[in-house]
Amino acid sequence: MIDDQFEVDENNVLIKYHEKEGITEVVIPDGVTKIGGKAFMDCINLTSIIMPNSVMEVGEYSFVWCKGLKNITIPNSVTKVGEGTFNHCTNLASITIPNSVTNIGNFAFSNCENLENIKIPNSVISMGKGVFAECTNLKTMVLPESITKIEPYTFAYCTNLTSITIPDSIEKIESCALNLRYIKDINIYSYKTFSILDSKSKQIAIISAIKNYYTGKIKYREEDMKYFKEYIKENKMEIFEHIKENKEIIQVILFQMGNFLTLDDIDELVSQNYDVEINAMLIEYSGKIRNEKINSLDEYDLGNFEDTNKGNII
Repeated sequence: MIDDQFEVDENNVLIKYHEKEGITEVVIPDGVTKIGGKAFMDCINLTSIIMPNSVMEVGEYSFVWCKGLKNITIPNSVTKVGEGTFNHCTNLASITIPNSVTNIGNFAFSNCENLENIKIPNSVISMGKGVFAECTNLKTMVLPESITKIEPYTFAYCTNLTSITIPDSIEKIESCALNLRYIKDINIYSYKTFSILDSKSKQIAIISAIKNYYTGKIKYREEDMKYFKEYIKENKMEIFEHIKENKEIIQVILFQMGNFLTLDDIDELVSQNYDVEINAMLIEYSGKIRNEKINSLDEYDLGNFEDTNKGNII
């Protein structure tokens, strides 16, 4: 026992923090090497916690249900964030994971309802399942190139997560890892990553790839573009079915996809498609091509197309 607040054992593990009324900010004593499991559980009045550089590990559920916690400093000495460490820290809006951390445990940040921004450094080589489950305010995620697998339920019920970037290092995406009901952009860097996605993820990723290609956000290799074109031609009906759910960008995507399709492909879409709005756009666009006597949309200058609702280049 260091004092009446911090209970520390002979191995310098902080076993328990005894919350006191009126205290909202805590500095963990120097010399503590590990925050023990559930050490700060239910300390609902704490808003800020600072860890010393002596801490190397944050144990399981160390800060679970610390609902008032807004700021916490994780030092560069920490290598592991345990299971459920910040589970249900509902006021935690942002946190910086230092590049010393290599492992993030299951459900480490789940139910952090106000968490908007978090950057995962390239030092992290493994993340457990459900790490960000029910982080309902998380909007974007860029996964590091150091991980190879996305575990189940990693982003389950992240209802505001609309964009995720998946690096080429990913070799496997487990079932229910992504919340496809809400994600609108799956950014990938190659056909290699595209090939491991499930069918619904591919519908989202191919549209993101088209946008990224034309805006120059991602420079794809010629080999990757060849595979993308083949996929679009073979799955054009399914892709157009997916576009129907995204009316605000339908015209932009239609024109950009046009560069991958021939006039015969467009005629086939018109004959099989029953969406009046899409067909009107297809017929109008193919008519313009025919009037200019161009045999393939590969030869057509697409120019810059704007989102008519937002007025921004996509």
